[in-house]
Amino acid sequence: EETRARMLDVAAKLFGQHGFAAVTTRQIVEESEASLPTLNYYFGDKNGLYLACAEEIALRYEAALGETGRQAAAALQAPMTPPDARAALKAVYRELIDFMLAVEDTRSWALFIHREIAVPGPAHELLYSRLWAPGMELSAALIARAMGHPRTTTEAKVRGYEPRRCSILVRRGGCEPGAVAGRFLLEVNGLPGGYVQC
Repeated sequence: EETRARMLDVAAKLFGQHGFAAVTTRQIVEESEASLPTLNYYFGDKNGLYLACAEEIALRYEAALGETGRQAAAALQAPMTPPDARAALKAVYRELIDFMLAVEDTRSWALFIHREIAVPGPAHELLYSRLWAPGMELSAALIARAMGHPRTTTEAKVRGYEPRRCSILVRRGGCEPGAVAGRFLLEVNGLPGGYVQC
């Protein structure tokens, strides 16, 4: 299990830095001091390893925000005052920030997420359904209550997601069509910024 965890951390770092296509299994096993048979045993192939990285990210995210997120979601089922909604929203974001800053390796996981947002790959659907969609829905609902609205509104969604970060709102994400090739800084609410390639 220690070898598996080490391979996941190395793979997430390399995939985040260079992208799925540019990273080879040989690079991963050499840097993680493992072997190709070990990679195949745990993950099947490079695609399986990539999906395992995304699954690990989702599990860590759910573990970090689980109880706080569940409490906030449960509170939304009853009438909620704006101050209570603001307090719940702050608690959710505080847990997320603490999670992202608690472990040095989370920087690699953040870069993996950023790249998958900008250039959707095999793990995009998994991350969308397990991280982005639930997080956006919860944030928008809390923001709506904080604004005094009983239901999620378009304004709440806009305030929660911000147009300049709209790549997190859609399944395809990525650079605008016709964008000039190069690097751009991608920021996601609650996560460290990171540069990705157009």
